[in-house]
Amino acid sequence: MKAHSVLGSLKKNFYGLGLIFCAGLCVKAPVFGFTEVDSISNPVGDGAIAGVAIDTTTNFLYYGSSVAFFNPVTQSSYSFANQAPLAALHSPNLFQLPGITLPNAIFIDSSSFVYFASSAAPAAIGKISRSLVSFSSGSFSFGQDFIGSAVVDPGGGFAYLGTLTTPAAILKIRLSDLTEVSSVTVAAGQLSAAVIDTQNGFAYFGSSTPVGTITKIGLSSFTVAGFLSFNVGEGGVASAAIDVPRGFAYFATVDSPGKVMKVQLSNFTRTATLTLSAPENQPTSAILDPVGSGTLFLGCNTAPGIIAQVGLFNFIEMPNLILPVGQNFLTYAAIDVNNEFGYFGTNTNPGIVAKIDLLPTLPTIQTQPVDQSAKAGNTATFTINVQGRSPLFQWQANGVNIAGATASSYTTPPTALTDDGTRFRCLVTNTNGTTTSSEAVLTVLPVIRVYPNPWRVDRHSGSLITLNGLAASSTIKIYTLSGHWIKTLPPASGVATWDVKNDVGESVASGYYFYVVTTVNSRQTVRGKIAIIQ
Repeated sequence: MKAHSVLGSLKKNFYGLGLIFCAGLCVKAPVFGFTEVDSISNPVGDGAIAGVAIDTTTNFLYYGSSVAFFNPVTQSSYSFANQAPLAALHSPNLFQLPGITLPNAIFIDSSSFVYFASSAAPAAIGKISRSLVSFSSGSFSFGQDFIGSAVVDPGGGFAYLGTLTTPAAILKIRLSDLTEVSSVTVAAGQLSAAVIDTQNGFAYFGSSTPVGTITKIGLSSFTVAGFLSFNVGEGGVASAAIDVPRGFAYFATVDSPGKVMKVQLSNFTRTATLTLSAPENQPTSAILDPVGSGTLFLGCNTAPGIIAQVGLFNFIEMPNLILPVGQNFLTYAAIDVNNEFGYFGTNTNPGIVAKIDLLPTLPTIQTQPVDQSAKAGNTATFTINVQGRSPLFQWQANGVNIAGATASSYTTPPTALTDDGTRFRCLVTNTNGTTTSSEAVLTVLPVIRVYPNPWRVDRHSGSLITLNGLAASSTIKIYTLSGHWIKTLPPASGVATWDVKNDVGESVASGYYFYVVTTVNSRQTVRGKIAIIQ
């Protein structure tokens, strides 16, 4: 029970363990919105939920029990592995895990096994067939105890486990025979969360020490590739998630309220920090939906449990979800990205896994379209980012549907000056209704041609300088290079002329002059140079 108290106090998260292989799930879910749609509970006495993973090959949810049972016949302790069907979520199958106590790190490879790593001393790892028939286990070196984080590289055939000791160890485990191949010591200690980027060959381990640290590990060399430390006053890492296609990882802190650090993978630097709102405290579990909703979901270590939302497109906080009383301390999470459901496990006794519909009932526009400018003859593109199930898009110009404009972005045909001021918006519809975006205005900048330029007194004496391509009712002002105003031409449409004189009728001296053309609505300004040689 002492080990269990360590587990509870550290509030570990293992995002990435059940997400990596979520593909091909065929269960069709009803539309509820961002809310809880089902739950499953451990039997009384089986303790808290210890790890959560999803297997979409067999359509099962796997989770462990955090209480160590004792078998007097075999003189060994064990925990339970639970297998529940995703469609119904109830009537779980149980399997005894001999020698695996507190199996908090659960992950699935691309073959036919589910893996359980224990947060105990001594630590151990076991694998069980998806059919709950065969089981085998392995152990680690002395002192490599309390597994707190794990990621898996199925293509390489290895798992990488982080310990909760200080200093900590990252263990490289061969999946075929559960043999420890190598280990790396991390001085920061307390490796409570991890994510993996197999595409680029790196894993990232977050430390839950008082000031958080992220350790970057090269998978091919299995060496430390870098460290990234948080600032003083920012707590340790409580959970993590990764969005490899967009090139970012997200690390949440144990602070109250929690903070979310956005880290760019290409140069391993922090690009932004978001402080959540109270009472979104200690976000100890995380799942990320890069496709359907573009959202980071954070399960908080609160009573009752709270799930915070962070929009990835604009990195802002969105409305949260408060779970029913008793569903507290959301320590573990996994995601079914195909059907947009999240599964959050509680650190309560008995433990509960809550099934959450991650999408809102109505489409929610995370990023509104913004005003665009384009030179006449060029195109402009308006874009929105939407959270919601099965959205359909329809762009409008000045309130009228645009034929064929049915994607999340719309690119105009080559623009004309008559398109200036057109207002674009998008109607986003699903079976529950329609959400209308804000309007964005198109500014079309005239392409102005000036001739002759340069104007030479020996060739063009008596001729005017012509400015062609003006929008309707444009005003033209002439300035010296130093910004001194010398003349304002009458409002003109299409063509304007300048007699090479200043405002009092004197010929201007040789040199360069600026013209500034402003349209009647003052939304667009075009500048250019005119050379005068007297």
